[in-house]
Amino acid sequence: FSSFFSGMPFSAVFAWHPVLMTTAFSAAMTTGRAAYLLDSDAKQIGKRRSQHGMMMATSAVCALLGYSAIFVAHHRAGASHFAAASSPIRKIHVYVGYLTLLLTLVVLVVGLVKIQLLTTKGEKRYPWHGQLGKAVMYLGAVTEVIGVAMWSWPLAYVGLVAVVIVAAALLGIGTPRQTGPPPGYNPDPFEGEPLCGPSELNDPHRTR
Repeated sequence: FSSFFSGMPFSAVFAWHPVLMTTAFSAAMTTGRAAYLLDSDAKQIGKRRSQHGMMMATSAVCALLGYSAIFVAHHRAGASHFAAASSPIRKIHVYVGYLTLLLTLVVLVVGLVKIQLLTTKGEKRYPWHGQLGKAVMYLGAVTEVIGVAMWSWPLAYVGLVAVVIVAAALLGIGTPRQTGPPPGYNPDPFEGEPLCGPSELNDPHRTR
């Protein structure tokens, strides 16, 4: 598939850079955010947090491996790691990519600290963590789209991949938190109560 569109087989180290970065930001990170937001059952909050953390950690690992792939490819080719003497669009791709990778690590570390404080002390800290995560998803999508635009693929394929990347980002960023019923809400006010008292057993007007 990669060889057909770009002439680069998956055996090439560089080929894994876009694969791993797309997996990190368009797949794992979107899934991680959805895992935390799409279930309103308060009893499952621990399970949701575990799933969220696992997918976000997977995203960070994929991003680091994706960067390792491009680092090795540039090192072998003797190319600059900071887009020296490159086109403006490539420089934007590189520097926004570095910013995205740095913030990804910040989100991961803060997330680990949050869960540690929550489980050991019951403290909820760093409420900006989620907003920073959404910013990382946005930056990741921008970096990916610029990267795709630089490849010599057919225009239709570039457009399709860009649409998928943007759609995944919007899904992750725009997914609203699912809210359940208010605490103590019971759709059946008689649930758990006896159907009737002893004095009501022979009441002909009793409806319940």
